[in-house]
Amino acid sequence: METETAMPLPLRWTLRAGSLLLLLLALAVFAGYWPGLMPLAFLVPLTLFAGWSLRLAGAGCTILLAATLGLALAPELGMVRHQFVPMLILTTGLAAVFVYLREYKTAQLAPLRRTDSLTLASTRDYLDTDLNREIRRGEREGTPVTVGVLQLDEPDMHLPEQDQSNLTVRLGRLLHRTLRDFDSYYRSDETGFIIVLPVTATPDAARTINSLRSQAHEMFSREGVALTLSAGVVGANVGDDATSLCDKALETLRRARRQGGNRTLTWTDAGGNGHD
Repeated sequence: METETAMPLPLRWTLRAGSLLLLLLALAVFAGYWPGLMPLAFLVPLTLFAGWSLRLAGAGCTILLAATLGLALAPELGMVRHQFVPMLILTTGLAAVFVYLREYKTAQLAPLRRTDSLTLASTRDYLDTDLNREIRRGEREGTPVTVGVLQLDEPDMHLPEQDQSNLTVRLGRLLHRTLRDFDSYYRSDETGFIIVLPVTATPDAARTINSLRSQAHEMFSREGVALTLSAGVVGANVGDDATSLCDKALETLRRARRQGGNRTLTWTDAGGNGHD
């Protein structure tokens, strides 16, 4: 139940370096060096949990607590140990509890955040699980499963990045309006989507995706944007899994583009081995 903290990479590594420096400084203070810096030890649990995963931060705090308990046995500290040591243990425990609750909440809410709010597409993290489930269901029930990749053609993308993003959002909304309730689609990259069509043979899937491609082209043309889309379509065969099926669909898309783009190509038409 661990999640990476969403923060820029430089900040994360700065926090990690700072937490390790503070931990070493705290251990040095406990060893008798620079006793005036003892209050800095309270920052160690917070920086460890902010910069590292729950497991690694817990290991660092365990080292800190072991050193703290050793400090509690040092009689030369006098009354200081009766004030400082319990407070540091309490601070570490509270930091651990709060971080655990944060991680627990993140894990509980993760299934609810499977959809991109802009394009309404499922996030790519769920593709393998969903597609493998559909493949197994198709094998069990004897029904076809087809995957298509629909993307804007790269040679025509002479547009600012923000405009490209807006076009991808429009394309995602079109898929949301047009596909059946039990179909699903996922972001493949910044310019397209992977579409999963259960209970659909390859010829029917190719017609569906080609229709989507034409509708998208017309939608963009009405707005004065001249661009084309290409699609690769492949049906599941015996032995296919989510990875192999998506790889075939992407290869079919690449072959469609090598043929000039602005077309829908199936795995068989592209010269792939096997039958769709």
